[in-house]
Amino acid sequence: SPLKIKAFVTERQIQNIEMGAPVRIEFLDGRIVDGAVSFIAAAADDETRTFQIEAKLPNEDYAFKDGLTARLRISVASRRAYKISPSVLTLNDEGVIGVKIVDDQDIVNFKPVKILADQSEHMWIDGLEGGVNLITVGQEYVGSGQKVKPVQSKGDGLL
Repeated sequence: SPLKIKAFVTERQIQNIEMGAPVRIEFLDGRIVDGAVSFIAAAADDETRTFQIEAKLPNEDYAFKDGLTARLRISVASRRAYKISPSVLTLNDEGVIGVKIVDDQDIVNFKPVKILADQSEHMWIDGLEGGVNLITVGQEYVGSGQKVKPVQSKGDGLL
């Protein structure tokens, strides 16, 4: 005791994990124990490009044996994220990934974004403040600074 739990996370995930962060460890047999992040690798594994992390949990009665499989859930700081279709993403002239929005003056603006998660049907992005009017159709045909006549889509409140 304590029992050390090792896991590997992607380069996208490692950015959000901090030393001492609370960890919920769920074993295959249904037992759940809480611990804390006790180690974060400074470099990625050369072959897998993942980062090793470790958590420690009390195991005074040796109820948990070495080699058991478990799922780790790590608490990270919350932030506002936006769920979008990948087709909404665009690049600016410098190759920065982002989206185009329309401000309250009907002017097109490019907003750089950070991709938080990429799933088959949608993406989660960060980098937008509050409610925005996102251009979802025709964003490649308009440029930053251009005045447009936006048409509101039905149902989802996006442009």
